[in-house]
Amino acid sequence: MPANNTVEISGQSLKLTTRERTQLTRAERTIAKGMKSFWEVGMALKAIRDQRLYRQRYGTFEEYCAARWDLSRPRAYQLCAASDVVADLSTVVDKKPLPESEAQARPLTRLKQPNQRRQAWDFAVESAEQAGRAVTARDTEHAVNQFHTPTDSLSEGGAFGLVPNGGNDKVYSPSWLAKAIIEHFKPEGKILEPCKGNGAFTDLMPGCDWCEIELGRDFLTTSTRKRYTWTVTNPPWSQFRAFLQKAMAVSDNVVFLSLVNAFFMKARLNDMKQAGFGFREFLMVPTPVAPWPQTGFQLGAVHIQRGYHGPVTMSEYSQCPKRNRHSGNKTRID
Repeated sequence: MPANNTVEISGQSLKLTTRERTQLTRAERTIAKGMKSFWEVGMALKAIRDQRLYRQRYGTFEEYCAARWDLSRPRAYQLCAASDVVADLSTVVDKKPLPESEAQARPLTRLKQPNQRRQAWDFAVESAEQAGRAVTARDTEHAVNQFHTPTDSLSEGGAFGLVPNGGNDKVYSPSWLAKAIIEHFKPEGKILEPCKGNGAFTDLMPGCDWCEIELGRDFLTTSTRKRYTWTVTNPPWSQFRAFLQKAMAVSDNVVFLSLVNAFFMKARLNDMKQAGFGFREFLMVPTPVAPWPQTGFQLGAVHIQRGYHGPVTMSEYSQCPKRNRHSGNKTRID
């Protein structure tokens, strides 16, 4: 075949355009710097793979990686996948560190939904903070094992991970449960609902302020100078710590509908201590039916209060859908 001929495969010329040659040069410069920044290398490899910038000299991406960089196919794809994870985590408005090595990020690639990745990374970072050291690949692996389930469909009889519906945090509070929580704690004064959702809580707290990311008010990024008497919400579990930190910063009383054990990470307890908050009451409630995650952990409405150092009350709510009955069982822990 004459060297000056242009060959086309599936409608795409093998000859690179001037723009593509520039892109290839930039990408290869990044790779040539070495693996000091694995995610930059992964992003460069992704660009070469996805745009087929290798095609003028190599038949496949795998051939290009082996001949040009001495990278095996699995290693090249590991770097690409890890770069996707870091790119996703970097979009979260938070102060958490990002993975510093491909080994740290690799377990997260098994989680296909962004919320699952963020929740697992949050868990890994908090675990490392508890141990007083930097995050390791083992921390990430352990976190993924905590939140990843091989089955993701209730219809198949599988269990849910802590973030339900394949990573979707949009699990609304049923009206009966919201009503039980509001009637129990009786919030008054200036009230905030950071996750309005379908309005289960806001409908019962007329005049309260609210945020809802899908309506253009993101609680984590919205700046407010107000000090609220109460913050009451069902927070996204994948961003529990960030929501807890912000709620304590703007409110004197916080009630979160969540898994009770979500509070008992050392990093979160330290956050409460630094913010001057103490546990006031745990109201144990039944887990709503699917699509709520059926985890086997106790669900509760947990009340924490600024400056509180007294006994902790353990309460239990028994809900009968037809009679909407509330049991008054309470235990005080001094």
